[in-house]
Amino acid sequence: MRRGLVDGEGAVLAGGSLPALTRGDVAAALTTSARGVLRLARYEQLSGRERPAHERLTAVLPTLTDAALCRDVEVQQQLGVAFEPAFGAFTLNLDAAPEAGPPPVAGPPPVAGPPPAGGSAATRVRALVAVAFHRLVMDGVEPAGGWTAAPTAADWAEQLSLEEQARIGLLELLERGEPDEILDAIDLLYWVPTLSLAHSLVVEALAVADAARRAAERAGLCAIGPFLDHTTGCSYTTQLRVADAAGLIERALTGFEDSGNWSWWMHARSVQHVLAVMSRERLPDGGATMSELERLLLLGDWREGRRSLGHSVLMEMAIVLTSVGDADGARRIVLADGGIDELVLTNSDRALIAEMLFAAAVADGDDAEAERLRRVVEHMMPSPYVLIVRERMGALRSGVAVQEAPVVEDLGNGFEIFRTRWLLLSDAVRRGRRDAALGALANLDAYASEARVAAVRTRAVQLFRTPVAAAEGLLSTRQLEVATLAAAGRTNREIAAALFLGVRTVEGYVASALRALGLTRREDLATVSLPVSLGAAAGTSAEPVYLTLRQGQVAALIAAGASNVDIGEALGITEKTVDKHIAAIKERTGLGTRTAIAASFHTVLAQPARA
Repeated sequence: MRRGLVDGEGAVLAGGSLPALTRGDVAAALTTSARGVLRLARYEQLSGRERPAHERLTAVLPTLTDAALCRDVEVQQQLGVAFEPAFGAFTLNLDAAPEAGPPPVAGPPPVAGPPPAGGSAATRVRALVAVAFHRLVMDGVEPAGGWTAAPTAADWAEQLSLEEQARIGLLELLERGEPDEILDAIDLLYWVPTLSLAHSLVVEALAVADAARRAAERAGLCAIGPFLDHTTGCSYTTQLRVADAAGLIERALTGFEDSGNWSWWMHARSVQHVLAVMSRERLPDGGATMSELERLLLLGDWREGRRSLGHSVLMEMAIVLTSVGDADGARRIVLADGGIDELVLTNSDRALIAEMLFAAAVADGDDAEAERLRRVVEHMMPSPYVLIVRERMGALRSGVAVQEAPVVEDLGNGFEIFRTRWLLLSDAVRRGRRDAALGALANLDAYASEARVAAVRTRAVQLFRTPVAAAEGLLSTRQLEVATLAAAGRTNREIAAALFLGVRTVEGYVASALRALGLTRREDLATVSLPVSLGAAAGTSAEPVYLTLRQGQVAALIAAGASNVDIGEALGITEKTVDKHIAAIKERTGLGTRTAIAASFHTVLAQPARA
């Protein structure tokens, strides 16, 4: 049984939402005591209301005489400063004795064993989390006096030590199973697995999130549920476990929407867009469009809360736009709230943004901007992720082919493995190295099939197709519908059945659409951007046809225009074996020609392989 709760607080924790604790009678009752103010600020911080939490903690801190409570409040306040540098200097000292008054700065001590008499275990873990996140958020931000010495491997080792101590400290606390301790650590149930994920420790993040979920259920803290769904869904996204991630992110969205927590809702929706662009699935319930997210960002309300949430949305929108080939749009979105130094992001996210902007600068011939962005990444802690980004940026600028560094596999980060293989493919295509490109396509397609990210397999094939400039004609609504379905690989008979038209009528619409777009071949419809959503217009797709991994690779290479000789060389198999795979593909799909296989690759063949 928990002690010291105000009227209604326990009921909301058990069956309500954290934002509900930050308003109304419960919030008013919490403000009547210093410990109540501390809990209220904790609920506000996690709900994304950083500014009122900071003001509340700053006001109460000078009034405290109890040393342990003073330490609790100070650490909670500094956790907010770690995520919002605009609140002032980060002054947390991990070695400080529990006494009143502001502490000086010092380095991190170890965390182990039960809490000392002067402080709580949750506060000690929270201090580690605050220091670790502060270092991540400030990594790569150019100091006012300019760059000095770059961080070293020892700096990253110290960072990993902070994460490990925080994770072990929380797990020990949860193992004790004391309801009061778990309530004291309610924000850490989210922040510690998120800290592990920020260090690319995905397995560790999932393990601690699972322990946190079980502890929250035992302690009656169901209000934390949407946050745990969110961090677990983000971890699954990193692993490219798209189906697993989608359900959790949808559940988190529902929880955030029901509680009116729009900052977190916006972030979860942007993650859903990232998942959608990988799987080409329609967003649940019609979903939010990119323009909807952009509108919410322009409203700017999130700037009064946790800016890092809004900036993460900018980053994820940029990933989506980059994935669909809109590099200019990605750059516009990423810089919507200022330059790269103004973005409140962890170092891996900052490195990703720097790489995106660097590629755009190189493409524009802006050497000064490219050099500035290179220096940003050079002055970041040398995590495995940052080292990968440095190598790719160097290769892009020097003209040397991008290499797949072994460290990418060691990360266990499926999203980054996939992204690197995509860059290998696009780099080879851009340089006209056809043999290398076909090999890279086979390598990418194998991983995409295993990860079940069908949409990206299709876009990989599209890299081999030369875009055709469309005429400036307009399509009628019906022409647009028919052309979209034809581009998705539907036959005239399938289109006729879907739209309740005659087959001859469909043939006429296809022909007129081709004329209006300045095209001569039906296959060319897949190489232009029709002014509608291909997935949305396609609606219900045909029953999926399941192929083996090798058959899927062969189909992808056919769609890329490879000959049997090319396919054999790319996959290391004989032409006779290639013929057998093609025969099997035709038998399973009912497609009679190579052209039909290429045209239907992204609607029929790009389905998850059955185990």
